[in-house]
Amino acid sequence: MAVIVDFVVPGATPEQMYQVEALTQERGKAVGRPPFTGCMFIAATAIASGFRFVSAWRGEADFRAVLEDMLGPDLASVGLSAADIQTSSVFSMAIPGALSG
Repeated sequence: MAVIVDFVVPGATPEQMYQVEALTQERGKAVGRPPFTGCMFIAATAIASGFRFVSAWRGEADFRAVLEDMLGPDLASVGLSAADIQTSSVFSMAIPGALSG
């Protein structure tokens, strides 16, 4: 069942998040699969205390695998971690015109 995942990365700066993004992309290439397998969308926003992420995944297991195998280690490599992870089942989802600018 699809889930929405909401979490924060306390204390993160934009520079650190760019580093994490690059590391995660490289890790995906190294293991021969897309770095966010199972992710349908992800959005990040800067907040006063760091960054907040909201994403939709095909299942919670997909998110947990990415967090354990890629995202978690990459965050840790720049001194960060995901916190306040909350998941909820998706009832309905639509992204009309999301890519149409």
